[in-house]
Amino acid sequence: MDKELITKDNVSNVGNIQISEETKALISCRAKLSDIYETVANVIGRLYGDTDIDNVFDGFSDSFYAFDEYLLNAIIKAVELKSLSSRYKLM
Repeated sequence: MDKELITKDNVSNVGNIQISEETKALISCRAKLSDIYETVANVIGRLYGDTDIDNVFDGFSDSFYAFDEYLLNAIIKAVELKSLSSRYKLM
């Protein structure tokens, strides 16, 4: 019997895709980083009044966003690897 010309196996797997423990861990790290940023901003706001965090810690936001970008890239790589290796059953 001939193999189907057009495959739909991967697309059908996407409907039930699961998040891997590795991807969850990286997303959790990103959420923790966001919590840290918001906590520091809250403390600065309380100590110095309603001020921009970078007025107190020059470059804080830039450093945060740079590290956040690394985390986001790690998440993208994990999703890419897991989705391809699991035939889109896991990301």
